[in-house]
Amino acid sequence: MQLSLSAYTERTVPMNGDPETVARYFSQNESLLAQLVGPDRVDRLGEGLFRVHTRGFAALGLEVTPSFDVAFTDLPGVIRMASQRCHLLHGEQFDLEASFEGEAQFHPAAHGTALFCWTEARAELDLPPWLSFAPRSLVTSTLEAIMHGALEAMSGRFVPLIQRDFAAWAEHAVDPA
Repeated sequence: MQLSLSAYTERTVPMNGDPETVARYFSQNESLLAQLVGPDRVDRLGEGLFRVHTRGFAALGLEVTPSFDVAFTDLPGVIRMASQRCHLLHGEQFDLEASFEGEAQFHPAAHGTALFCWTEARAELDLPPWLSFAPRSLVTSTLEAIMHGALEAMSGRFVPLIQRDFAAWAEHAVDPA
């Protein structure tokens, strides 16, 4: 059974700084990216291009070795990120490819900046024939709920992390003007 899955999450994060300063902080912030996924899991491949390694494992005939190449593009008032499609799961009966994209937008707000972020993950999954007895809609909705839960968990960690990291960065930032 072949399935196409997707999950989406969004957050608005209040930031104590003007939109230009927050955007400058956020732009290609390799340190923040490493804090989100873990130390020693981010490699810089070039300007705005990173390889992000997540935890892998091998068990029960499955091998999970996820590594995403992620490109960040700075645009006026917006930073886009998009991963290349990644083969996440290899096995005799399972196969999983995934990708994600997202955006950070910097809007003026009374307190400084309303940082609006969204992320969407997509996956293509080949399931073994023995799972074909289950209704496709049930399998799809269950797996999408798991994906959504994972995105929400990452987003939940993101809000306090970025607020703390920005405050520390702003203390030492040099105004380019």
